[in-house]
Amino acid sequence: MAIDTAHWGVVGTATERPVPVAPGFPYAPGWDTLAMTVSGLLTLWGPLLLALTYAYYRRRCRPSP
Repeated sequence: MAIDTAHWGVVGTATERPVPVAPGFPYAPGWDTLAMTVSGLLTLWGPLLLALTYAYYRRRCRPSP
């Protein structure tokens, strides 16, 4: 057990270096807009479906003239 701990201590300190990354990593600039649009539509999916269901219910269940 002591050998495993010593090994991971050496490996951990040897690999903990800051890695240079490109600006905007991991996405290019256009992907942010796409992600916000898609997540916004997915967020509105529930309320839109509820409004559509209610409108359909009102149309189908109103009394005949």
